[in-house]
Amino acid sequence: MKGQTETIKLAVEILTPVHVGSGQELHRELDYIEQRGQVFVVDQNQTFNDIASGNAELDTLQQANSKLSDLVKLADAYHGYLLPGLSKTPMPERIRACMKDAMFLPYLPGSSIKGAIRTALLAEWLRSNPSEATKRLPQGNRSPKMAATDITKYAFGPDPNKDLLRALHVGDANFQTGDLRLADVRWLNISKTNDKESAKWRNMSNRRNENRWQDASGIYAEALAPDAIAVMALQWDQFLLNDLGHWDAPKHGLKLLPRDSAGLFTKLNKHAEYILRQEIEFFQRYRQETIVQRCKTLLQSVQQADNAAYLRLAWGSGWRGMTGDWQDAETQKEMRSLYKLGKRESDIFPKTRRLAVQGDPCLPLGWVKLSPWSNEAEKRIGSQKTSQIHIPISPWVEEQLVAIQRQHHTSIDEALRGQPLAKSWQAIENRDLKQTALADIRARWQEKGWWDNPPPGKSMKKALQIYKGEN
Repeated sequence: MKGQTETIKLAVEILTPVHVGSGQELHRELDYIEQRGQVFVVDQNQTFNDIASGNAELDTLQQANSKLSDLVKLADAYHGYLLPGLSKTPMPERIRACMKDAMFLPYLPGSSIKGAIRTALLAEWLRSNPSEATKRLPQGNRSPKMAATDITKYAFGPDPNKDLLRALHVGDANFQTGDLRLADVRWLNISKTNDKESAKWRNMSNRRNENRWQDASGIYAEALAPDAIAVMALQWDQFLLNDLGHWDAPKHGLKLLPRDSAGLFTKLNKHAEYILRQEIEFFQRYRQETIVQRCKTLLQSVQQADNAAYLRLAWGSGWRGMTGDWQDAETQKEMRSLYKLGKRESDIFPKTRRLAVQGDPCLPLGWVKLSPWSNEAEKRIGSQKTSQIHIPISPWVEEQLVAIQRQHHTSIDEALRGQPLAKSWQAIENRDLKQTALADIRARWQEKGWWDNPPPGKSMKKALQIYKGEN
């Protein structure tokens, strides 16, 4: 039995925006620039390498007022990735960065997924065995962040060597930069005035409540986008599970951790259903119908799950996502009093929710689906990678558009579709520069729907003929 393991390959599908933070912030003109009205995160190493190998003069590089966008132009290439918004949004001044690997690619750490699994298993076990919950309740002799130490040690084991989840190994899930989106996150906050509770929007810049979400500032974060998919491995160490006593793991271990994916998925889905029912009740109480419908759709998927598991993880999953919300009403009241959690006069706890904007703030954060790897998942990843092929962004096009706008006192759209740009492009002698510029111009035209169906007009028709090499 020594060394016996059981490994399954899983697809990780993003259902709602997921942000696992790196602890760093990206800043405008230090880490990213504006490109076509969107955020473009610059790979500075490649950019500086291009500058160093080019013909830029040192005094140009050493100017105190040089911006990142100026350096990108000097490099004569755009290295990095576009970060489209989940919804139309103004250009932010700073963005919370997500976790990335050494290749500049985003990923979901296995530790984050395993932490969410741990939370779900603990919550389900304690809800099914309420008498166990009372054995290690905190007594107020530690900070709120450490309040669950005794109950988790009792449930899973007193130290890492004896921790039950040593027997469960969770791999990372690696995504592509094309799976990232810019999430505009807002805080729904329950406010109480004259004994009447109502839903407000928390302004994170001044900590005041506003009636309209448009009047309250939130934060911006990189997030994995809905429908993104990746692969990960889940492994059980059956040697450890066959003899819990040999390594002093808790005797009740197999009641907590199932030995196969079917049992694990069942427990995870029970916890997901519990959370979603609580969230639906909360949002219904405050008449947030758009969010209610989102949660009901998720709940229906959980209830109809066939060999799949639903999990909420990472930043934005809230107090319920972090603690498991296993306490009954009386215990929760006692813990709130002991650790001064929330406002005592409010019956609602927790009273805030973080929501990503998609038209309006309606996307709960952190929901993913785990399912066995399949040919369909393989095809989806393949099609996503194909759709993420990088279209070169040409500094030459940027410079020409600015020059044409100034010279002809025209809009950027008029500069883009007019003959002056087409004729300047036609005169380019460097073949590589000409190809890169055409790819950029074509991509911009396709975004507008002009390339295949140009609007009426002789000038635009003539420009298109130039680009297509027609007489």
